[in-house]
Amino acid sequence: MKYLIPLAIATTTLAAQAVEVRLQDCPPGVRTTIEAKLQGGKLDDIDRVQRNGTTRFIVDIDGPARRDVTFHLTSAGRVVFTSEDLDLNQCPKAVRTSIQNLLKIGWKIDDIDRETTNGSIRFRVDIDRNNDRDLEFLLSRDGKVLQRKLDTSD
Repeated sequence: MKYLIPLAIATTTLAAQAVEVRLQDCPPGVRTTIEAKLQGGKLDDIDRVQRNGTTRFIVDIDGPARRDVTFHLTSAGRVVFTSEDLDLNQCPKAVRTSIQNLLKIGWKIDDIDRETTNGSIRFRVDIDRNNDRDLEFLLSRDGKVLQRKLDTSD
């Protein structure tokens, strides 16, 4: 099956062609990494994305206790990006405090993801607001707000 997946490159969003692939059709290093990352979860899907001569494998795992994980792999199986669902109580104290301070009356946390890129960790927080567009915040490990965006999909 072929379809488009948007990839954020720097500040520009570009579309790259993606093809869903089976585990057995992945290079050996990719298969090994996926099998090691399952950790009791269920493999949801694998997409092979090619852009500018570079191939990445985007893997979605339905983790135990609804802890979904997405990671991007090189063709050799090296992890270059990970996004993992978290609950508020799993966040570092500074991040929890920052999130709690962001919430106003009637607002609620929709989703928290810990994103890791080359050892750098950030937290993406989606907040539902009553009768208004949702907000997305990007926080550093120490709870500093790095970015604030309005949801434009409404």
